[in-house]
Amino acid sequence: PSTRLFSSPSSLDIPSIDQLSNDPFMKQVEYGFVLTQALGSSSENDSSLQDALKAQLSHSEGIRGFMVSYLTSDESPADDSTIPMALESTLMKLMQNEKTSEDLVSLTCMNVIMPTAMVTMHQDPQLSQGSRRTAERGIRVLQRLRDFDAVQKNAQAIQAVALEESTNDSNDKLIQYWSAFFEKWGYQEQQRNDIAEAMKKVMA
Repeated sequence: PSTRLFSSPSSLDIPSIDQLSNDPFMKQVEYGFVLTQALGSSSENDSSLQDALKAQLSHSEGIRGFMVSYLTSDESPADDSTIPMALESTLMKLMQNEKTSEDLVSLTCMNVIMPTAMVTMHQDPQLSQGSRRTAERGIRVLQRLRDFDAVQKNAQAIQAVALEESTNDSNDKLIQYWSAFFEKWGYQEQQRNDIAEAMKKVMA
């Protein structure tokens, strides 16, 4: 499969818009791998790739499936200093739509929180390093969205929860949401401090 990253997008078996919009999570992971490969070889204004990304990133199963592949694949453009133009353009358009932006914001934040926490939760150094790479990739994506109000509010709420700080009433729902999330995954002081630092890096 590694050689396919350098194939032309037209030679990749890009899933249909219907598949990308409706298929379950495990299929979305497969599709995410194909689109990640395409991002590594496409032209910056590839409209068909942007259409495919928009379809997949417009619902939670698709976002999760794409990000699993994009953030963890050994052969992903996610390590580049900037995210691919086709992906950036798609994310910006989706963030303009309240219906599609809510899941996108929360899941993109989770893609920073969870691997950041796993860096110290893993006992295996290799797994820890893999989580560090995933977290750095997730930070790079979230940084590109940091000018949006919803991202700023979530980042502030996450930092407040991580550092156990009080905050104003306007963020109460977000505080409750992220508090429950932290409690669910059992994050301790080390993970909380690391997550706060990651969010600080996002918003810097």
